[in-house]
Amino acid sequence: MNYTFKLPTDHFQFYVQDRQSRPDTSMIWDEITELNRIAVEPGLIAVNTVRFGGLTLIELTIHHDHPVYVADNWEHIVHCSITLKSGKIILHSPELAYANAPIIDIEAGDYEVLVFFGNLNGYHDEMDTTGDDFYRLACWKGRLIEPLVIKPYTPPTGITATISARNGLTTDANGVASPLQTFDPWGEGLGVRANHAPLPCGYGDTFTQNCNRTCSPYVPITVIMTANLILRLKHEQAERHQTLRC
Repeated sequence: MNYTFKLPTDHFQFYVQDRQSRPDTSMIWDEITELNRIAVEPGLIAVNTVRFGGLTLIELTIHHDHPVYVADNWEHIVHCSITLKSGKIILHSPELAYANAPIIDIEAGDYEVLVFFGNLNGYHDEMDTTGDDFYRLACWKGRLIEPLVIKPYTPPTGITATISARNGLTTDANGVASPLQTFDPWGEGLGVRANHAPLPCGYGDTFTQNCNRTCSPYVPITVIMTANLILRLKHEQAERHQTLRC
């Protein structure tokens, strides 16, 4: 069975949730879940979108067994699982009320899920509310497993800086993640994170001189501050969503 929705997403996320579950979404995003682009809690799969929000194409398919797929058709793929005790899946986002969210009937039980991320470069700015990115979730009766990234997303250079800073990690050419180094370029206690990977600075020698360090290049500070703001917005919105449900 195939279901297709144009779901209003927000705060860089949407939820695939068991209708009876009440997961705590206030602290689901951290360095690991940001890097995986999904967060899993009992009765919940949270998907990290590349855009802030707006109508987003989401497909959900239900299969009898592990589906066949072509990895080259997708930029990012994650294998995870969810328990659906109620036999109902609700698709929603932090600001989408349950009453307006689509609900799908499904046989109760444990399901394995493949989360596919498509056309992740199909937008101009991550704060856009429109874009060509889309997401597919393929579900089948199975066992509960730890989330596993089957195919990691490798963004273009201009996007890598933002995602790396948002995750608190930097990824090398082989997809190996390592912590970013914290520094304070203007002595203002900003705790800005510097990425020593060969990314374009945009500030040139002026930026290097301001930071009191001899190594370069650095990720533009405006990009990193934007990324930190995004992560904070996601946490604040998740906390607000948790409060409204209580």
